[in-house]
Amino acid sequence: MLPLALLALLSPASAGEVIFTPDAPTPSLPSCLRSAYHGEFGGKHVYLPTSECQQEFSSGSIVEVGSDDAIVWVTRAGLEGDDNSLIGDLFAPSARAEDGAQAVMQAPSPLSFLHADDESFFLSIPRSDLQRLDSLLPRHLSSVVLGGPVPLDGRWEVPKSARKHLTKLIDNLTFRPEVDDLLDELNVDVVARHVRYLTGEAEDSPIRSRHAMHPDARLAGLYIRDKMTEAGFECSGFPVLPEAGWSPSVVCALAGQDSTDQVVISAHYDSRGSFGSVYAPGANDDASGTAHLLTLGEVIGFNKLKFEKTLVLAFWSGEEQGLLGSHAAAEYLAKQNATVTINVQADMLGYHVPGEPPQLALPEKIATPEASYLVSNVSALYAPTLVVGRTGACCTDHQSFLTG
Repeated sequence: MLPLALLALLSPASAGEVIFTPDAPTPSLPSCLRSAYHGEFGGKHVYLPTSECQQEFSSGSIVEVGSDDAIVWVTRAGLEGDDNSLIGDLFAPSARAEDGAQAVMQAPSPLSFLHADDESFFLSIPRSDLQRLDSLLPRHLSSVVLGGPVPLDGRWEVPKSARKHLTKLIDNLTFRPEVDDLLDELNVDVVARHVRYLTGEAEDSPIRSRHAMHPDARLAGLYIRDKMTEAGFECSGFPVLPEAGWSPSVVCALAGQDSTDQVVISAHYDSRGSFGSVYAPGANDDASGTAHLLTLGEVIGFNKLKFEKTLVLAFWSGEEQGLLGSHAAAEYLAKQNATVTINVQADMLGYHVPGEPPQLALPEKIATPEASYLVSNVSALYAPTLVVGRTGACCTDHQSFLTG
């Protein structure tokens, strides 16, 4: 479904010089800059122009970057209990000791600081070190690796037809008892069983880690593929990056009856360890979302459900290294002119703080309003006890379908 011949399309942005500017692109932007635009991140617009084209800028910061470096945007994850510091000691010497004590010096970090404001910053990292990006950043920071150029002709924007379709769905949304009955089949014990297998807690599980570069992550991918194939989905592995060693994303499709348009429901099955570790069982982040997706697929298969549009259950890899897996797939779909009506990402489901009501958190910033309204209205019909609100938590894979 997603051929390996497209590996050349999957490389993240590499640069010679990068420009950060608060100025949004305008219709009069010179063609050399239009083709060098890489998107907006944290209010900064990013360009990787040729040296001849740099003179077209009237404002912004120009920073030199290694030709084989990837550029990474980093911001606070925004989760409860997180350290609020942004850069902190990330680029400062890490070995400290009290007077008279010996200090163990760590290897130099491959991260290079590029640009920062109060809310986020940019860094560069050699492409060969992308595989360990998650272990180089504290847990309270989230990262997005910049991909290829973003067309300014609107080709990667959410189509107006898709927005209108979602609005129409909202207007015509009513409670359906048969849907409610299907939701009752999403058994929490089945979800928990999948979580225990993916984390290695189950006695029959060989999985020790789901870090995207750990060999056991491939075992998790095979487990996902087998479960979804049994449920009647057609599954394939989609490469994260051309370099060897990455566990692939697992993309499973159920062909639509009347349309090739796609509805994508996703989670990321990779995880990350503590700062500097690749031990990554990841029950909450994101075996919880992956297990819910697996259970949903099994309910669909058991009931032999068919849909008008093609349903894609996508299990991304490389999320913890900057949304690499979902970005590769979204970029491929955009270049194929595929129509994705909606993407809903299941990241960290079922977490509950004692004393608080059950909650549904929708993205505060990077989201399509119509999609958020639809999810909120569906929740009101079928899970009315959920308190619906907004979260500033960042970042996860639905963003790849909004930023190209």
